Amino acid sequence: MVSVKFLNCPQGRKNVKNANVLDNHPWDGVTRIGTELKKILDNFVFSKKMTKLLLIMVITDEGVEGERKDTLAGVISKCVTALETEKKGRHGICFRFSFILYRTI
Repeated sequence: MVSVKFLNCPQGRKNVKNANVLDNHPWDGVTRIGTELKKILDNFVFSKKMTKLLLIMVITDEGVEGERKDTLAGVISKCVTALETEKKGRHGICFRFSFILYRTI
């Protein structure tokens, strides 16, 4: 794994070698998935030529907050269009979304 970015806080980790990346991470904040995903794609897709395949995994415990409901779909659509325009094709990137339920008993 090259890097892990957390959408609900500015912290991230590079050159991840083990599962400790989740230790001591704050699990709160507004869930602006589309807005934050665009910032990541700006670095990996939009601002420079992509040289490797990219896997984006979003794991969330709640729905989108703090942005328009169509923001995420628009960001993904723009990304796929950009990759097709650059002749990399829509298969140059993979998005995976998971929703987990967190409850204390």
